[in-house]
Amino acid sequence: GSDNPQLVALLLALGIGHHLQGHDGRAVPFFERSLDIIKKSPAMKDRDSGSMAAWKGLGLCYLAQEDYRQAAPAFEDALAIEERILPADHTNLCATIANIARSYHELKDYNRALHYYDRALAIMEKHPQEMDHPEGLIAVLTDMGLTYRAMERHSEAAVAFQRCLQVQERAFGK
Repeated sequence: GSDNPQLVALLLALGIGHHLQGHDGRAVPFFERSLDIIKKSPAMKDRDSGSMAAWKGLGLCYLAQEDYRQAAPAFEDALAIEERILPADHTNLCATIANIARSYHELKDYNRALHYYDRALAIMEKHPQEMDHPEGLIAVLTDMGLTYRAMERHSEAAVAFQRCLQVQERAFGK
């Protein structure tokens, strides 16, 4: 039937495949269709993980298409689900939070962007042992610096960029 979890998994896989090939316009309908099926199937197993994957997929497609007005709420919907199933300081939240921040930065809502960057940074700093791959931390610090610079808060931008440099040098050498 149309509430088949395997159909949802297939639709998500197709959406992800199109996104990874850079065909975001083709990917969006697969993510939307998976969400429609999940919404109509309240008893579906793995409902939260399917919805979360679809919202994240939509957010990534909208981000790639530079449609930030749709990206931000898609990532916010994904985050709401993640927050229901993960602890509030779980490092898996960081990518979604950073994508929300990036969307708001592009919309020039810099204060809201900084709120989310600060939140992602706080989680990352709370779990340094889980940050074996510092690319996420480097990206957040760089994006924070760019946001501060866009706000003409140059001293705070310099602090963010300096911290970014320290992380890079510690991880990859000078």
